[in-house]
Parts: sequence; C-alpha cells; structure tokens
Amino acid sequence: MSIEGKANRVLAVGDRFLAVLLVTIVTLTSMQVCGRYLFGASLLWVQELVRLLFVWLVMIGTASACLRASHIAFDGFVERMGEIWAPRVRMTMALASIGFMVVVTLTGAELVFRNVGQRTAVLDLPMSLAYAAIPVGACLGAIGLAVAAWRTRGH
Repeated sequence: MSIEGKANRVLAVGDRFLAVLLVTIVTLTSMQVCGRYLFGASLLWVQELVRLLFVWLVMIGTASACLRASHIAFDGFVERMGEIWAPRVRMTMALASIGFMVVVTLTGAELVFRNVGQRTAVLDLPMSLAYAAIPVGACLGAIGLAVAAWRTRGH
C-alpha cells in the first residue's frame, strides 16, 4: 500500500476517533448543563472528564491537521518567491515544523514521566493520562507533517 493509501487510512481512523471524542464532550456538557439548570444538581466528574477529553481532542486534531496539511500557514510571501525558491522554503518550513513537534514530543514525554504519581481530584485517574495527549499528539503531528511534506515535496 502506498504512503497516500496509508495516510488516508490513518485519517479515516483519526476522524472517527475525533468524532467520538466530540460527541462525547457535547453529550457530557449537555448533561451537565441540563442537570445544573433543570434539576439544580451537577455531576462533579463531568467537568474533569470533559477537560481531559478536550485536551486529547485538540492534540489529535492537531495531528490530523498536520497530516492533511491544513494547519495554519502564512504562505503569501512564499507564493511570490517563484518556482525555484518557493519549494525550498516550504521544505525548510516543513522541517522546522517537524523539529518543533519533535521538541514538543520529548518535553511532553518528560512531563508525563514527571507526573506519574499524580491523580485527578474527582475521578482519581492518573494525570499522566491527560499529559500523554501532548507527546502522542505531537509525535503524530510530526509524522503527519513528514507525510504531507513527502506528498507535496515542496509544491
């Protein structure tokens, strides 16, 4: 299977995961709002779980945007460079972005290991579960940027 085929497969799985996260967040938040304003009672665990899921949603969403090459880019200046320089500058920008994601992956992993013993206040989940979204999302983002750069090869 080609890189393009594998990337499309990963995108499909990632999109399903993101959809499940988003639906879960909206459902839990709706439950919380209804419980609070209709019944005068709120569930303590909902806010904590929604916050945890939102971090994962953002980081996996970032990786998905990197793989699609739909992340924020200011390329008006690069577009004016012409056919010779524009691909080189784009490739340099892609390498710099990959380098940044590698740094975030490494520092995020350090954060996970540094906080292994911490637990969340209400659900008593390991905080490393929340922090793990950072290195996982950044690592997947670096891979996504590399695949996107391979696909376009600077064009």
